[in-house]
Amino acid sequence: MTHPPIKAERRPTICFIVTGAASARHVDMLHLSLMSVRRCEADARVCLVTDRACEGDLSVNRSSLLDLCSEVVVENSIYDDPVKRSRDLRIRLRSLVSGRLLYVDGDTLFVRPVGGIPEINTCVAAVCDFNYTPVKAIRKAVPSEVAAAVGSSLTSLGLAWPSSSFNAGVFLMEDTPEAGQFAARWLEVWNRILNCNDPRVVHLSDQIAFNLTCDELRNSVGTLANRYNTMVPTSPQLTSIASILHFFGSPAQIQGTLLEHLLMRFKETGCLDESAIERCLREGHPWGPHPEAWRYMRSGNVVRAALAKARRTMGFP
Repeated sequence: MTHPPIKAERRPTICFIVTGAASARHVDMLHLSLMSVRRCEADARVCLVTDRACEGDLSVNRSSLLDLCSEVVVENSIYDDPVKRSRDLRIRLRSLVSGRLLYVDGDTLFVRPVGGIPEINTCVAAVCDFNYTPVKAIRKAVPSEVAAAVGSSLTSLGLAWPSSSFNAGVFLMEDTPEAGQFAARWLEVWNRILNCNDPRVVHLSDQIAFNLTCDELRNSVGTLANRYNTMVPTSPQLTSIASILHFFGSPAQIQGTLLEHLLMRFKETGCLDESAIERCLREGHPWGPHPEAWRYMRSGNVVRAALAKARRTMGFP
């Protein structure tokens, strides 16, 4: 499928990554995310970066997913581990895609147009983790006991716990020499962290490396508005302003959410349930059909919470 060129020069290419070992569930989430992009911005430039094994599988089994992309970049990685392979491609994204880019994790939904993101006056920008303020994000991003253990492991590598706390699941990157330097340094730090024997450090390695690079190249990094990465597990109340909902797609974290509902409907029909998205936007929450009262409360829907509680009290579903 050919999509028309973008007229606005500052609109970024929206980039996703998937590799050969991705589960069917993760590919389903990616498929839904791509469909949600097209729902919001039919003419967006969308690039999928993948490895050769995955590209071949998608061509055979998911051609409709590829049809949603303006461009597919096939790039192999030196890593056999699927998680490391995906992270390697993400960190090297700047060298694989030309022009201004917006990287987005596959466990996301575009619910409103992103359009041309305003000028940021830096080469990289991201949203503070969990949509907290920078100070609170540093304090709350990781439990204190985990942070202490991870910090000790980082010290053994000659590194420190980062003072920045951005979420690297969505980031904007300009096509400038400074952005190239940032990406190169991010890759260096990440490879260094992979030498650690602590699995908790390795699990968090890409985001730790991102934030350590932000510390080192502080003048190169800006903060994106929360609407570009609204993190549902901690900030469902921001749905009313969100352009991108980020679900942190483990089964436990998406339980009861719009994404869980869309995945079920996609398995049944192969389609995006747009009416469910529109209902959530009207009501201002990220939940599936018939949310419990406490979910309404979490998303700031006090009146709907009271009505839901009253209905349950009277025995209605």
